[in-house]
Amino acid sequence: MPDTDNVISAYPSKIKDLSTLFNEHFECIDGLAEKFKAALKEHIVSDFFQGDEDEKTILLDLSNQIAAIKNKDDLFGVVHASLETLFNVQGFAIIVVNKTNNIHRVYEFGQETYHPNGKSLNDTAFETVSISKSVLMQLAAISGPVVIELAEAIDLFPDMAYLHTCKNKGVDKFAVITLEAAGDILGYLLLTTELLATEALRINLLAGVCSQLSIALSNIILIEEVLRWRNEMELLLSVNTAIASVRSTEELAKVIKDQLKQLLGCSHTLIAVRDANKHTVSAFLLDEDARAKAHPAYSDAKDGQYPLNDSVLQQAMNSDLPVWFDLDELVSQPDVPLYIKINHESGLKELIICRFSKGEDVFGFWLLYFEEKQLITESKLKLIQSLSYQLCISVANIIANQEIDRYKRQLEEETIYLKEEIEVNQNYAEIIGESPAMQRTFRLVTQVSRSDSTVLILGETGTGKELIARAIHNNSPRKNKLMVKVNCAALPANLIESELFGHEKGSFTGATERRLGKFELANNGTLFLDEIGEMPLELQVKLLRALQEKEIERVGGRGTIKVDVRIIAATNRDLEKEVDEGRFRSDLYYRLNIFPIHLPALRDRKEDIPMLATHFIHRYSKKTGRQITTLGNKALQDMMHYSWPGNIRELEHLIERSILLSSGDALKQIHLPTTKPGHIITTTNWEVPLKTIDENECEHILRILKYCQGRISGQGGAADILGVPASTLNSKIKRLGIKKEHLV
Repeated sequence: MPDTDNVISAYPSKIKDLSTLFNEHFECIDGLAEKFKAALKEHIVSDFFQGDEDEKTILLDLSNQIAAIKNKDDLFGVVHASLETLFNVQGFAIIVVNKTNNIHRVYEFGQETYHPNGKSLNDTAFETVSISKSVLMQLAAISGPVVIELAEAIDLFPDMAYLHTCKNKGVDKFAVITLEAAGDILGYLLLTTELLATEALRINLLAGVCSQLSIALSNIILIEEVLRWRNEMELLLSVNTAIASVRSTEELAKVIKDQLKQLLGCSHTLIAVRDANKHTVSAFLLDEDARAKAHPAYSDAKDGQYPLNDSVLQQAMNSDLPVWFDLDELVSQPDVPLYIKINHESGLKELIICRFSKGEDVFGFWLLYFEEKQLITESKLKLIQSLSYQLCISVANIIANQEIDRYKRQLEEETIYLKEEIEVNQNYAEIIGESPAMQRTFRLVTQVSRSDSTVLILGETGTGKELIARAIHNNSPRKNKLMVKVNCAALPANLIESELFGHEKGSFTGATERRLGKFELANNGTLFLDEIGEMPLELQVKLLRALQEKEIERVGGRGTIKVDVRIIAATNRDLEKEVDEGRFRSDLYYRLNIFPIHLPALRDRKEDIPMLATHFIHRYSKKTGRQITTLGNKALQDMMHYSWPGNIRELEHLIERSILLSSGDALKQIHLPTTKPGHIITTTNWEVPLKTIDENECEHILRILKYCQGRISGQGGAADILGVPASTLNSKIKRLGIKKEHLV
């Protein structure tokens, strides 16, 4: 039955003998054919429009169902029901592609899921797996439904549990359809159905279903991104609130442990900051849960200093985003840093590093270690970066607070030393002594004061070594800075190192806070090491290094600290003898003995005793509220004949004691100690010259006049000190022939 150029159908009939048909019979058959043709055509048209209407109804119903869907679980349930009804689908999978990060999310439905690694459906139904760029290019070439072999699909997606499920069920082919929305490829639909011939899949209807699925999938992905962004903002706000109150490394460690580690899925973290030399970094905040703590080299790694330009940190410095590292790949490279090696050997697989910076200045890093391989998405990297900004601010604040605390402690220490300096007579001009031995000492002090050379002051106990040290400091270019004193004999051996170099918090039992050492406190000033001969041998090595390198290291510290300190040392020991007997290092002795000053004992400068005695009488008379102004001749003679084993300190203390025990306005007796039998002290270096009484009296009056700068009368004048009327003293001066020029 022709319809113009088309044949609609053919009607077969069984006629035994065509010759028996007449023309009217053919005419009748033609008429019936026309009627059949018209009826058949009407039926075909009716079926076509009815099928089209059915598809429209199905799509409209599907659209209405999708419009009410709020999450992907409901969406895939509706789609699954539609695909199963329309196309007899046994199962399907949806691949959502993120081209930026070369990853895909897989959603699987419709079959009991089998995975080669033994994972359950709950583990794999929403898994996220990496995908290569080459696979993305192959997928992008797909247009319309395409039938592919199972082996080809597994090559494209080797980690997709759905494909292994199908393989286990005996499925060998799939239909793949592209899912697009607004011209962008969202992903791909994989179907397992018996209707794999493209003509049997009702292409138009399948395309309509996929179009509805694409729009809904696009909306849900957008909703998920909005929810993810909102959750991240809430998290960042929470972290920001917690970090805002952080003032110490302990508080920061608690925030990281309680709020960040579980969220990011990392095994442990580490924060490193740049050292004072600006070329290396060292650990600032260690994680107490670090797996590498059991590694034999952990102690060396955590205390180490690592160059900023090493192969790992350099990449993080040059990247605006956090940098991801595969530890298996890193350890295969030459010169692997120790911190990478020990973590890899402890079972860690991946590392992410974020830099801390202030403007263009990179001052630290945040390292996150992972036990399992991670799928690092762009959103996760941005989240880590946002968190790193918060941590960066916190770390900078902690460092600033530590510096403030350090300066505060330094000011407190300096205040103590300044009070000591106020209490101690530190004026070079007030050092008393006119003997030749003291004049030589004064010349040496004048010569060395203007330099930065190390000075070694030698002398017996009580000869005034600290006064000489202060005189050198006060006449040096460093006089506006502190002179810090350390008595090496007054400290236990186990505390001298901490006293000199300082210590970090927790470096030993009782170290409850960081403390500055005397070297740091004396920076740009002078460090006076009294009784240097008492220093233990093991500490002498560290002192020598500090003197030579001009840098120190706190007890428990990880880095060195540059210091600029002038050293003045003092001892009452014979250091050469100590060196010979192995109690003092020869190299340290030679380093200290650059400019030695030997202070004479008081028995070797007895001519200074009257002036010293008068000075101490005035000081302690005022201090005790007494009105003692003169020194009796007998008391003076007793002092001149005493050997003074305790030197000037003994003289000072004996005069103070004698003032307390005396009455009246003259100190007539000095309570000298009684010499025990067998303990007679002989004087070999000082001989009393044989002089007449007038010669002795003239010399004594002249010495007092010099001390009083020629003033005879009035309080504190020569007559007042000698305990005679001014007229009597004038008569003696005239009789003994004392002239003004004798006072110069």
